[in-house]
Amino acid sequence: MQPDQTCALHARIPKGTPTGRTLAGFVKFRCPSCGNVVVHRLSFGYRILYWLIIIGFIALLVTSYESFESGSGMGVGPGGLAFLLLGLAAYGLIRDQFICQRLNL
Repeated sequence: MQPDQTCALHARIPKGTPTGRTLAGFVKFRCPSCGNVVVHRLSFGYRILYWLIIIGFIALLVTSYESFESGSGMGVGPGGLAFLLLGLAAYGLIRDQFICQRLNL
């Protein structure tokens, strides 16, 4: 077996101690057989949080567009922080999907 396949095999059931979390919330484990750092998939709570961020961003876009169309104001759109959170949520969900495919879950 190649070393990366061994790590993917051990990443299904994390036996090592967690070495920390990434910025997006993925748990990192050290593989006990080869010593590589393996990134495990997102927990259920992080996935729900990321979906809520995306839904909230879409709702913010719709309401700001409706207020602009109704003529009640300038139609303030989402700020930079909202776009940053949207990017983080999209990155986390897409990377989680790639990790699931790699582990054949």
